[in-house]
Amino acid sequence: VLQQEEWDCGLACVCMVVRAFGHPTCTVGRLAREVETHSVWTIDLVFLLHTILGPADFTYYTTYVGINPEHANRAFYTDALEDDEERVVRLFAKARQRVRVAELEIPLLDLQRFLVHRRYVAVLLVDGCALRCMACRGPVAGAASDRTMRTWLARWRRRRFLGHYILLIAYIPSLDVFVYRDPAVTEEFCVASAATIDAARSRPGTDADCIIIKV
Repeated sequence: VLQQEEWDCGLACVCMVVRAFGHPTCTVGRLAREVETHSVWTIDLVFLLHTILGPADFTYYTTYVGINPEHANRAFYTDALEDDEERVVRLFAKARQRVRVAELEIPLLDLQRFLVHRRYVAVLLVDGCALRCMACRGPVAGAASDRTMRTWLARWRRRRFLGHYILLIAYIPSLDVFVYRDPAVTEEFCVASAATIDAARSRPGTDADCIIIKV
């Protein structure tokens, strides 16, 4: 599922998961109407999954429950941070009662173990500047539209950080690579080394956000 705008990569990842759970008519547009914001945080994705999938087995890992004050110093977040704060804090308070939230960075070894048997997928927040697919020509090559691609490139050059969601679907230990689906590229599968994925998910600004979902 390709993202439609520069801000809805997380919704596209959730849409892929929801379709895998037997909801083939789910669209990014529908999820955008439900989330009612263009500033989508991981906690928004968590509540979409909870609302649509109900008792599905998933856990949200993050190093910071709430809005990390360090984000106030990052240009990527400043435009909407003040408007987002009330909603994000409220959703985290609700999450404690409804879904599993683990306040830690999931170790790379555990991420590999989850993905190696292909019984789990992971919605992962990465710094798009650090993400490199072995099969693509560059970061988020083949984006959903030329206009969107130009916008992303401008952000990279100006801000040096771009929050971007991808969907990890497998880990191949013999090659030490993750297979993932990137909603910003037209290729069905992308591949990156474990070291690349680990670096991209651990960059300042991501809070090591990861949603592990049993499929």
